[in-house]
Order: sequence, then structure tokens, then C-alpha cells
Amino acid sequence: MIEIDKTLALWFSFLFLFLFILSIFGAICNLFVVNQNGGRMPVYNSDLNTNKHFGYIDNGKIAYPFLSDIIKIGDYIFSIGDIFIIFSILFSFSLYVWIVYLTYTFHNSKKQKNK
Repeated sequence: MIEIDKTLALWFSFLFLFLFILSIFGAICNLFVVNQNGGRMPVYNSDLNTNKHFGYIDNGKIAYPFLSDIIKIGDYIFSIGDIFIIFSILFSFSLYVWIVYLTYTFHNSKKQKNK
């Protein structure tokens, strides 16, 4: 059984801090590219030029196209900032579930030893 000690708690704290900073960085990337492109998030993908669902597609006049929506996954299009935010949220949630599991098993093992 893994015992939760101060070193493990410190690593969890640093990991959560890193994930929080990663999500803030993703949000800043998104806000920056929206600010530089007239208040709209540009979609920089030539395959989507015929689709009227996306409002702002102009491959020639996009500022910072590498921060715009360029990653197509299925029917959805993501930016680098979106990927950072989604990764940090999913990883934070899974890490939280793992910590709850470790805490639960640790306390149950202590109860069984005391019986």
C-alpha cells in the first residue's frame, strides 16, 4: 500500500500548479489571437473555406495563424490554446480521482490494522 507522505503531497501540489499554469497559458493564447484578429477567433484551415458555419476564414489576413483554430479532430477544430486547456482539465481531473482513490485506500488500510 502506498502511504501518502509529504514528498508525494509536494509533487501533487507542483503538478496541479503546472496544470493550472498550462490552462492559463492556453487561455492567454486564445485571448491574444482573438484580440489581434478583430475580436473573432480565426479558423486557419483551407479545407473549411466552403463551410458557412465558421464565421471568420481569411487565410491571407490572419494575424498569428499558428495560434488560430488549426487542429481538426473529427468535425471539431481546435487551437493550440484549446488543446492546452483541455489537456490540463482532463489530466487534473484524473489526477484528482487518483488522489481520492489513494486517500480512500490509505484510510481503509489504517482502519483494518486497528481492528
